[in-house]
Parts: sequence; structure tokens; C-alpha cells
Amino acid sequence: MELFKLKIEKRNKLYYGKYPYRATLKVVGSAYTYYSKNYDDFCARMQRHKNDINKSQNYHIKDRHEYWVKFLDNINYLKIKEYFKWRENNADYVTIRVEGDKISVFCCDLNLLTTLETINPQVTYTKAIALKTDTLYFKKTPKFKYRTFFKSKRITTEFGQNILDFAKRYNTSTEIKLSSSIVKFIKERNINRYTYLHGSYFIDYNNESVKSLVYMFFGEMLGKTYYLEKEP
Repeated sequence: MELFKLKIEKRNKLYYGKYPYRATLKVVGSAYTYYSKNYDDFCARMQRHKNDINKSQNYHIKDRHEYWVKFLDNINYLKIKEYFKWRENNADYVTIRVEGDKISVFCCDLNLLTTLETINPQVTYTKAIALKTDTLYFKKTPKFKYRTFFKSKRITTEFGQNILDFAKRYNTSTEIKLSSSIVKFIKERNINRYTYLHGSYFIDYNNESVKSLVYMFFGEMLGKTYYLEKEP
């Protein structure tokens, strides 16, 4: 494999905590391989979709009739079959994540990943270089020194009000900053007993002593804290 094809990604840990390499490729139709046990199972699922489209009994499918017809017609079943065979043969050595038609395969063996080119020659490869595990790295010097993430768990109306109160009192400060996405989420969401917070929301600050203030507002809803630094 040519060295220039291997991208480098500096991060605070390896992929899934153990894999140094990731290969990414596109296979049309792979979105439905994630919950399919094998190729025959996949084909059966696609046939059920075709039947539903023909019957037009499900209003969701009826509304998106043209989309589904085009999607099913574009599936490359030969490549899907090759992918299932590859996945079965190498299941003990890799972890696979599927997002839409994009397949990401994580592994310790770069040579094994290159065999994915038999499915799609246009594979991209990335090597993770793990730096300090308690630090998040950025291309440019970050504006803040610390970042504390919120936990992914159910929230209450009281928590939502605390977010809005905190944003109103402190978000104009250059020392503390809630992620704009969490403020937007709280403002637009009707919070009920089924409302859960995503673990990607965070709060940034410069002085470690601010952590006491943050915990006073949000307590058990807070997760891990990281140092923020520019990439070395």
C-alpha cells in the first residue's frame, strides 16, 4: 500500500480504545447490512421493502416512493455479497460501523484492511495516534483550557431551566461557555419524562475553580472533564 494513502489522526485514544487503523469505503445499500445476519437475510429485507412499496400500505413508504424505488434499484448486490463474505471471514479481527452507505472498519492489521479494495478500490485509510487520554486536541489554540461533558441521560424540566439560567448569567463571560447546541436543544425541546440529553454537549471554562460553580448548577448530570490543547 502506498504510504501517501495513509492519513494521520491525532486523538486522545485509539479507535474503540484498541485499534490504530480505520478503513472507510462506500457500498451502496450497506445501510441495511447493519442489522442483517447474512446476505440471504439482507435480500429478504430488501424484498419486503419492494413488496411494501408495491402495496403502498405504509404512508411513510408511500410518501417516499420515488426515493425507495431509486434506492433499491441502485443497490449493487454483488458488492453487498462480497462485503458479507469479508465481514464473516474477518469478524474476529475487526469492529465495523455503518453510517448510510459508508462502512468504517477498525483493525490492528493494516494489511488486512487493504483487502477491502476487492469490494471497492476507493478505500481511505487512517492511522490514529493516541496522545494524552485526558486531553482533547485542536488544529488551532482553543479559547478555553477545560471542557466538561454532560452525561447522556434523562433530563428534567429543572435541569432545562438551570441551563437557561446559567446561559443568561454566564455565557457572556470570556471565562465560561456552554456549547450553543445544548442551549438551542433546551429552548426548542418540550421536556418530558422521555427526553434524554446527548453526551456530546459540554461546557468550557478557563479557571479550574469554575468547576465548583458548574457542579453547583448541574451536579450529577456532568461527566468527564478534559484539558484542551493545540495539537503538538
